[in-house]
Amino acid sequence: MSSVRKAAVVINGYPSSGKDTACRYVIQHLKRKGWRGNTISSVDPVRNMLRSMGVPVDNKTQKIRDLMAEVQFALNRYEWFPIQMSAGQVTSWLSEENTPGLCFVHIRETGAITRFRALLADTQIETYTLFVDRKKAARGDFTNAADREVETVLYDVVIDNNTTMDDLHDRCARFAERIVEGPITGGIRFV
Repeated sequence: MSSVRKAAVVINGYPSSGKDTACRYVIQHLKRKGWRGNTISSVDPVRNMLRSMGVPVDNKTQKIRDLMAEVQFALNRYEWFPIQMSAGQVTSWLSEENTPGLCFVHIRETGAITRFRALLADTQIETYTLFVDRKKAARGDFTNAADREVETVLYDVVIDNNTTMDDLHDRCARFAERIVEGPITGGIRFV
């Protein structure tokens, strides 16, 4: 393995669970340790395509979420196009500099997470899955598979986000410290 560590973390959770906030907190902490950090989403190609067609994709209504999930599902059936793009973006970004780096990747669908990890399996990039657990987040009768499948993955790491923002910040800092220490073996929960 290369002496400069590179990691891709698939992040998941229900809508409004704090995924973006968790990414921001972890990256802030990693930067203080000399790591680079980035966040991408596997739905970005879909979002960009729909935006170019005039669809108001920045309005995160359930109707827009369902549309993006349906288009992404169709593109995934076509050679996993968004997942291949995401894997390429992660690999490219992590190889830009000879410094430790972590790239978060928002991927919702179980099959897409599996495919993403398979695409990076022959690289020197460590891959992990992280679930942001927020009981108050939107749960229930979801109209798209991406939201329904959130808890069907066995995650390497779970960060509890059921208390205060300060607690979330602390848990994200502890996760960042754990990443800096060395490769993670699954089953870690930060509460």
